[in-house]
Amino acid sequence: MADQPQITELVMEAMGETGPFVMMGNMDGGDMRAYQFALDHPDKVVAVVPVVMSQVGEFTAYGTYFDWSDDKINQYAKYMLSSRVLFANIINFFGVCWGLISVIVPPSADYRPKKYAYESTFLNIYNERQWVTNTNIIYAASKDPQASNYLFVGESVWLTNSSLSSAIPVLSYDLYVSDKDLYDTCDSMQFSHSSSDCQFYFYLYNQTISNYNAIIARNPSKNTLTLCTNCTTPGNNAFLIDQDTNIEWFVDSLMQQIGSITV
Repeated sequence: MADQPQITELVMEAMGETGPFVMMGNMDGGDMRAYQFALDHPDKVVAVVPVVMSQVGEFTAYGTYFDWSDDKINQYAKYMLSSRVLFANIINFFGVCWGLISVIVPPSADYRPKKYAYESTFLNIYNERQWVTNTNIIYAASKDPQASNYLFVGESVWLTNSSLSSAIPVLSYDLYVSDKDLYDTCDSMQFSHSSSDCQFYFYLYNQTISNYNAIIARNPSKNTLTLCTNCTTPGNNAFLIDQDTNIEWFVDSLMQQIGSITV
């Protein structure tokens, strides 16, 4: 897992891609892998696009909040990652091997995440190489999450490594979560609102925003994190997006900004 940046490079070489690249990452440490690749190969990267940044190793916050030992964090991470591997392998078997995803979730010509939210869950499955590679990453981490370093357990590469060159823009987006959303999550998990399990979600979100601001402060352009409610063309590159009202804007804005990058 420590070799993930090198694996990213090898995958691009195998596909015959030489760059320059817009590195976009989301889920399972993808944002951090994109940032690490840009740090290692600034000559090959014209922009980094982290979406819903995790900032710290995904399971590290559990240990901090509940005062878990390293062994307890590792045990919990193994359990959670193993369940993801099971789901991913089911998709691999039926979706990748049998090609059924396009039948179950057909792509639409007028795709918009807000109107076709179920499609966004399966978009990366359409890229079979990406899906299988991500499955293998999660599988390797499930064997020893601590060895995954900043991806699942440990400090974020965003917070510990040097900043990117000012020549590489960072187009940053994260989801805004309201108190109601967090309480709804507690209800779905059957946690009472006053329980430590429920309050953990509030802690995690607040910690995410705090770390997000720390990351932005390290960016040479020193952008401000703002809540996007009725968005127009952005004047900076860091936004909290209301998922209920801004997803379509996010897609349009992202494509506009990437399209404006000079290669």
